[in-house]
Amino acid sequence: MNFFNISHRNQQRAFTLIELMVVILILAVLGGMGLGSYRKALMRNAYFEDIEKLSGAVSSLSNIAKTSGLLMNNKNQVLQRIDGNVKDNVNGETPVSVSGKTDTCLVWRLYKDNVVQAEGSLGSRYSNSINVTFSKGFKNGVSASPVSAYANQLKSGTCLSFYKKNKGDIHKVNVSEAPLYSIIFRQDGTPLYAGFIKFSTNENITKKQIQINIDKFGGVKVNDTVGM
Repeated sequence: MNFFNISHRNQQRAFTLIELMVVILILAVLGGMGLGSYRKALMRNAYFEDIEKLSGAVSSLSNIAKTSGLLMNNKNQVLQRIDGNVKDNVNGETPVSVSGKTDTCLVWRLYKDNVVQAEGSLGSRYSNSINVTFSKGFKNGVSASPVSAYANQLKSGTCLSFYKKNKGDIHKVNVSEAPLYSIIFRQDGTPLYAGFIKFSTNENITKKQIQINIDKFGGVKVNDTVGM
């Protein structure tokens, strides 16, 4: 009788242990799924925060330009009177791709009279790749452009410049380094070139394509559409 009770209790313990292992396994699976969703949410929030910070900087360019000096390069050439180049630019350059997996990011800096007023980055806080497309008018250093002097060589004036960097060098933009693109504003608050900056990424972050539009009067509008 005692032997039967002992055996019965052992069977109960073994069955309870199996149940416990199953529960732990289920919790581990659910926890893994939850962790994946949590990481995606963190990346999504970081992505939108980065774009919101950049769009705020772009929106401030017109007002900052009105309180800055004449748009002048380091050769003392005034670039105010380039009216023929203020146009809505609908053509985009080849997208700039950055990714945490390749340890690259896009750094931007807002300059007023050659002094950094604000800075930020895109792609430094998440592993998924993002593509950033700029209007051709924002291409800097092109020989055909009257703004052949790089934006970071402006002696005075307002511009927002973009640099592709390694994540470890995010705060190491050299003052003589040529940016990939620059949005340059005159003292009257209008841009040298109107155009857009468009952002897209894979669906792990968002299906939305976000576009910052800058019109020839210096107005800024942000649009988002669901990518196909």
